[in-house]
Amino acid sequence: DRDHLVAAYKEVLAGLYTPRAIFYRSVHGIPDEDIPMGVACIAMVDAAASGVACSVNPNRPESGTLVINGAWGLGVGTVGGSVSPDFWEVSKDGDMPLVEARLGTKETSVEPLDEGGIGPIALARAVGGAFCLTERQVRDLAYIVVAAEKHYGRPQEMEWALDKLGCFTILQCRPLRLSRISEETRQPPPSEIEGHRLLLTGASASNGIASGPVFRLSGIEDLTFVPDGSVVVARHSSPQIVKVMGRVAAIVTDVGATTGHMASLAREFGVPAVLDTREATTRL
Repeated sequence: DRDHLVAAYKEVLAGLYTPRAIFYRSVHGIPDEDIPMGVACIAMVDAAASGVACSVNPNRPESGTLVINGAWGLGVGTVGGSVSPDFWEVSKDGDMPLVEARLGTKETSVEPLDEGGIGPIALARAVGGAFCLTERQVRDLAYIVVAAEKHYGRPQEMEWALDKLGCFTILQCRPLRLSRISEETRQPPPSEIEGHRLLLTGASASNGIASGPVFRLSGIEDLTFVPDGSVVVARHSSPQIVKVMGRVAAIVTDVGATTGHMASLAREFGVPAVLDTREATTRL
């Protein structure tokens, strides 16, 4: 409510000085005086579902498709990496035909709490096991994402919410970070590597090939102990992992979205990342 507006405004501004934000600026040589912060004050969307959409496939920009991730409730779970959302790939040709639909593992939904703030709420299996968007809604959202790309003249990454009346709201739209691997050097992934058996499959968040000793991340506090050149294996993807992206070989998680913040950072840093493997922390 309005009584808490000033405190919320200050909390947003303070986000400029989190360890993660300071590290990111130092890596890119961005001085503090070049980061004026704007704060948008908008009414909370009573979201039935939320997520992120990219106007091109981040790892295959030449594919002529766009990708959409979504989950029940607020979009914090998708963006932050605490849920593996539903996934759709849509062709940008003609009437936007659906290329692929993949059901996520949505065990929780992030919802506003009665006592204030937000938090995860357990979902019934029947709810979590159903797509959060209909095929018609996926196509409607695809048209919105393509319109945003045309308006800004470059690929876009859009956070969206679907309210309980069935209307979409665009929460934010920003330039899409693409994989550092150029189209000239990109090659199809090998179906197998001689002398090594396939242990896991997942969603490619950032292209590349890497190797190194496994470091299982039990919690964010363990980031201090991540060895150089290791493969970080975690239960959830998290933007906090940016603190070690300059010195790790790769990232693998049980849960996470290829359109989440960590995936975007991995592409920017050129760190190979595979998310939504379901069982990396038990297999590795």
